[in-house]
Amino acid sequence: MSLLGTLIGVVSIQRHGSRTKFYQDPSSYTASSTEITPFGEQQAYQLGEYYRGRYVQDGASNQIQGISSDKLDMTELTVQADAAAEANVIVLSVYNWLQGVYPPSSSDNVTLANGTTVVTPGGLQYAPIATIEGSESPLLEPWLNCPNYDAALKQLYNSTSFAVKANASSSLIKNITKVTGHAAAGLKDMYNVYDYFNVNWEYNATFRASTTSTTLAQARDLANWLTFQTFAGPSNTSFPNIAGRGVLGNIITSMRQVANTSTNQKIQHFGLSYKPFTSLFSILGASSSYPELQGIVNYASLLAFEVRQSSGKTYINMVFRNGTDPGVEAIAYPILGRDQVALDDFVTALNSTALYSTIDWCRTCGQSGSIEQCGALLLAANASTTSTSMASNASGASAGSKSNISPIGAGFIGAAVALVVTAVFLSCMPMALGLRVVRRRKADGHPGTPLDTFDQVDHQNIVVGSTKDSRM
Repeated sequence: MSLLGTLIGVVSIQRHGSRTKFYQDPSSYTASSTEITPFGEQQAYQLGEYYRGRYVQDGASNQIQGISSDKLDMTELTVQADAAAEANVIVLSVYNWLQGVYPPSSSDNVTLANGTTVVTPGGLQYAPIATIEGSESPLLEPWLNCPNYDAALKQLYNSTSFAVKANASSSLIKNITKVTGHAAAGLKDMYNVYDYFNVNWEYNATFRASTTSTTLAQARDLANWLTFQTFAGPSNTSFPNIAGRGVLGNIITSMRQVANTSTNQKIQHFGLSYKPFTSLFSILGASSSYPELQGIVNYASLLAFEVRQSSGKTYINMVFRNGTDPGVEAIAYPILGRDQVALDDFVTALNSTALYSTIDWCRTCGQSGSIEQCGALLLAANASTTSTSMASNASGASAGSKSNISPIGAGFIGAAVALVVTAVFLSCMPMALGLRVVRRRKADGHPGTPLDTFDQVDHQNIVVGSTKDSRM
């Protein structure tokens, strides 16, 4: 495949590495807490090494033009990590990825006045990682607390097509759940069944000896089918695509920043869960032609949008690497049916699909009250609209219209509305400006999430390393 232009940067998404047990409520995909394992950290580090070999090091097959190859330059990259349900796992995966991209180096040093040269501990190179909790922005996990998404799930589970699939798969589900001990599970529980199976297959020798890889593959197939139904929709604005729509605004913004070479941004990277991958493949039209993209991506997978420039024009192409198993390479997939698309065309096609702000999410999800920010932001937006409308009427902006409000009265009304808008704006300012309000999280990350049989079943005493705090 021949691509136009010189590679000037990459906007990329990684899935976290392997972790311990993880339960998601099928009615909302609200999740329990989980922990990364040393194996998962190693997977993320290996992904970083692959990334370095492809984009960063001298002689790399697709080295980004002008990038610092050995010493990390913090002006060249921006890194964000979803710190909600799988906070510990995703954030630590991103840290390990970064260590693979920029391994220890003696180049980061300082010479003291007495002539002594000091290197960072172990030569480690660091960069700030923005950890985004749901209370700060819902866009990295936009399916959570989204009434319209929950309604779409309910509609799916009550649909004829779902009933047909459940009936056709009933014997297979029974055989699988007999192995895992979840006899009451149905088709809508198959992600949790598969996840339980997979975690024990990786970490529990007794469990692994009691079953077969064939049964694991069957559980994965059903989980893939369920994931494609719950996180990929027939149209870009279908509610199952909410996971991709949430991050798409960030992706477009990142592409524009990389394309603006005066910013010196060369890598913009996101650490996320598996769900946005499935939605993005659907939105971009790739999974309709490539069935292997219709499901759960492997741990430490990489989706990269390569940004190239030629004759003053910016182009985007997409590659995907499904996990870190030996021999797995990044494969090029089409965007909107093309091997490469102009950035302007990409934005034109997808701008109305992308969610750029919390208020976009509030309106899309039909969320107006139970999330504090939504009520405040919507009130501010409505007050602003009301103020504009009233001022227009009071000044007789509409030809032939009459108003009983005098100009002086209109001035008082406008001032009052302005005060309301200002008060609401100030309450929302930290979110609007992207400022972080740090809150201490409860241990499970989702206060009040009920336990389920999947969480209550002992995972055969899986042994992993000590718990690590998500804030390093």
